[in-house]
Amino acid sequence: MTEYSNRWDARYAAEAYYYGEHPNVFFAEQLQQLKSPGRILLPAEGTGRNAIYAAELGWHVDAFDASRIARQKALEFARRRQVTVNYTTENLEDFDTEPEQYDVAAAIYVHLPESLRRKFHQQLAKAIKPGGIVIIEAFDKDQINRDSGGPPDVQLLYSTEILRSDFAGLLELKMLCRQQVHLTEGRHLGIGEVVRYVGVKR
Repeated sequence: MTEYSNRWDARYAAEAYYYGEHPNVFFAEQLQQLKSPGRILLPAEGTGRNAIYAAELGWHVDAFDASRIARQKALEFARRRQVTVNYTTENLEDFDTEPEQYDVAAAIYVHLPESLRRKFHQQLAKAIKPGGIVIIEAFDKDQINRDSGGPPDVQLLYSTEILRSDFAGLLELKMLCRQQVHLTEGRHLGIGEVVRYVGVKR
């Protein structure tokens, strides 16, 4: 196990559901707008709140996380809610998907250094089918001044310009904005500065 996965194991072991059991609001809103469920990819999914929500809507869910404890808790969550999720343990550094396998790929609060972030976003675009979408919510760089969650390193925080640049030429922009939101997602609690992105593969 890597130092990274050890750190997340310790975090997820500390309490039952670190980010709560309810799905991310923006993620849920985007799924609700889609006409019919298909296949969805959820990298760095943690303890499964978004995966279980998608499965309850009828989506075929593939999810992964570096933390084995997160996976265990997510699978227990799925059993409790009587849904099926295909959940594996994988590091983001090793993430390399087959092309055009998914109708949706979503990254919710996945904060990475620039070199890994660009590769990761390219993989998300690669993963979706023509007509498929990528959904992202992450903390904006102004979140560094708040205590409602997110990494303490501003280099790991995002901006609308970063997301626009990362997906330029890969996806058609459907939505991109910076918002101030009230977070009630486990350890994400209080006013947050976030960026939201939806891109479509044509």
